[in-house]
Amino acid sequence: MTQVDSQTCNTLGVPLVLEVFSEEARSAPGSTWIQALTPAADPGQRSIRALHIAEARTLRAKDLEPGFNNLFDISQMAEHIESGRLVDTIALAELGSLCTNISDLKKHLSSLNEEVPMLSACALSIPDTEHLRGQLLSCVAPDGAILENATPALAQLRKKAKSLHQRTRDRFEKIVHDARIDVPLQDNFFTLRNDRYVLPIKAGSRAEVRGIIHGRSGTGETIFIEPEEMIGANNELKLLQGEIIQEENRVIRDLCEVTLAYLPALKEAVKQSSELDGWFTIARVADHYDLEAAKSGERANDLDLRNVRNPSL
Repeated sequence: MTQVDSQTCNTLGVPLVLEVFSEEARSAPGSTWIQALTPAADPGQRSIRALHIAEARTLRAKDLEPGFNNLFDISQMAEHIESGRLVDTIALAELGSLCTNISDLKKHLSSLNEEVPMLSACALSIPDTEHLRGQLLSCVAPDGAILENATPALAQLRKKAKSLHQRTRDRFEKIVHDARIDVPLQDNFFTLRNDRYVLPIKAGSRAEVRGIIHGRSGTGETIFIEPEEMIGANNELKLLQGEIIQEENRVIRDLCEVTLAYLPALKEAVKQSSELDGWFTIARVADHYDLEAAKSGERANDLDLRNVRNPSL
C-alpha cells in the first residue's frame, strides 16, 4: 500500500478506529486531538509517531503514566474573557486546577528525559503558566469560594464582619435567654430573614414588639420581627456585606485580567497537553489489544498491512 487517501481510510475503517481510541482519552481535548488525526504522510512521520507511542507504553509499563483528568476545553471560557465578560469563581477554580495539571505534567515528563526523550521534549515545550496558577490558587478555593486572604482589604472586611456578627448574635442571645427581658417569643431562638437578624414573635403579640416585620411562618402563627434597637446593627452588617461583595468582585475582575494576559500561553499549553493525552491514550489501547506499529513495505512509501488488526472489531 503506497498511499492512504480518504477512500482507503474509509475502507480500512480509520474513522471508526479513531473513535474507539478517542473514547479512551482521559480528557475532552485529548479525545478531540485523536479524532483529528490523519494517517502519516510519509515513513518519517510514521516513525516519529511510533516513537511517541513506544515511549508512552514504556512509562505505562513502569506505572509512570501522568494524569490528565483536570484537562478541559477552555474555548468557551476564553471567549467570555476575551469579550470582556467575567467568569464565575467556580470556573476560575477549575482553571487553577487545569494549570496545576499542566504544571505537574510538564514537571513529570521533563524529569524523565533519559527514558522518554521525545515525550520529555514535548513537555518542555509546554508554555509556563505558573504565575497564573499561583494567582488563581491564592485567591480561589477548589469549591469556588474566594479566600479570605485574596487581598488585605478583603481579609480586613471579613474580620470586621465576623466580629460584628458575633456581637449582634450575643445581643440577640441576651434577648432570647434573659428572663428579665419580657418578649413574647414563639420559640427560644433567633434567625435570619433577608440577611438580617430577627426574632420569632407570636402572631397575636406582634404589637408588643417595636420593629420591622420581615415575614411570617408558613402556619401564620409566627411573625419575624427585627427589634427596633437592633436595626442599627443590622444596617451596619448589611453595608459591610456590600463592601465585601464589592471587594470580591474586584478580585474576580483582577483574576480575569490576569487570565486574559495568559490566554495565548494557556491555549497552547492545553493544545500540547492534549497531544500528550493522545499519545498515552493510544498506548493504553495498544497495550490492551497487544497492538504493534505497522511496518514499512518493500518500497520506500509502502505500508505493510498484512495481518492488520482493527481494534474497533
